[in-house]
Amino acid sequence: MLRIVALTDRADEAVDTYSGGMKRRVNIAAGLVHQPRLLFLDEPTVGVDPQSRHHIFDSVLRLNRERGMSIIYTTHYMEEVELLCDRVGIIDMGKLVALDTVQNLIAMLGQGVINLGLARADETLLGELSALPAVNRAAVVLPPLDSPPTPGEEPPESAPPSPTPLVTIEVEDTRAALVNIFSYLNGRDVELLSVETLEPNLESVFLHLTGRKLRE
Repeated sequence: MLRIVALTDRADEAVDTYSGGMKRRVNIAAGLVHQPRLLFLDEPTVGVDPQSRHHIFDSVLRLNRERGMSIIYTTHYMEEVELLCDRVGIIDMGKLVALDTVQNLIAMLGQGVINLGLARADETLLGELSALPAVNRAAVVLPPLDSPPTPGEEPPESAPPSPTPLVTIEVEDTRAALVNIFSYLNGRDVELLSVETLEPNLESVFLHLTGRKLRE
């Protein structure tokens, strides 16, 4: 087991003298002692140095390919998922919201995603954006928390400002969709505050499915 995690040269030393990355590798060795068919690794690369991180990757891939071991790998790092995993489950608020291959999950977003910060966004605007050529779907990710004050009414001093609506748009052709979106917003006199274009990847899929609200 120590050979698998490259710690044979430190076998006679106390574990509490090891670095954080070495201790992570010891954890993996301990989990392998009984030759399991199924191995659970819960965020094994948190706080480790780059060399230990890449050795953990190599160990995971070898255990799967050479020993036929199934591994359930929990992580918040999407690049690790894309490198290591055959099937991906995305969990949000304790619920499994997606389960598929990396390729199929990315294909959910089509050719790309455009995020727009708008001065206002309502159901009519979302419906009309969704109907534009080269656009698949538009949805509000971060709607305002409170209704705007009626004309002539001053908002309470203690009330926090409402967040800017963030509209995420799944598109088939990013360039064509941008042209159509800008033309539409100009024609409706909707103020555009920010634009972000994203090529589809696993991180954009994760944010699309779980939203951008911070988790406790």
